[in-house]
Amino acid sequence: MALQIGTVTVDQDANASGGGLTRAMYDHVVADNDYSQIPLQDTDGEGQTIYPRQDALQSLANFLHSLSSGLVEYVTANAEVTVKIDPADAGLQQTPDPNDPATPTDGPGAEKTLAQKGTVA
Repeated sequence: MALQIGTVTVDQDANASGGGLTRAMYDHVVADNDYSQIPLQDTDGEGQTIYPRQDALQSLANFLHSLSSGLVEYVTANAEVTVKIDPADAGLQQTPDPNDPATPTDGPGAEKTLAQKGTVA
């Protein structure tokens, strides 16, 4: 699965929608904090209806989107992935033996590194 930045949108009832890393972090932060003290709906000085909780949560979502964007960019550019195959790891591929194509191959004679630097996408 690719590492996705994602987004979060908060409606007037403070319900969130979205996905990716931004939504995962948003859900975590909201679960750990109490936003119920922020009024769901109010009236400003000119009698206009405002939605303070939506505004606060959307600001949080925007901040987390910015953070997610930086994290995904950093991890994508700098992640190093190493996969080692132990000599005891048999059966990682199948032999092209026409008599029995499902025959597992033997593990390598010594530990092998498949990749020292990979791409996270």
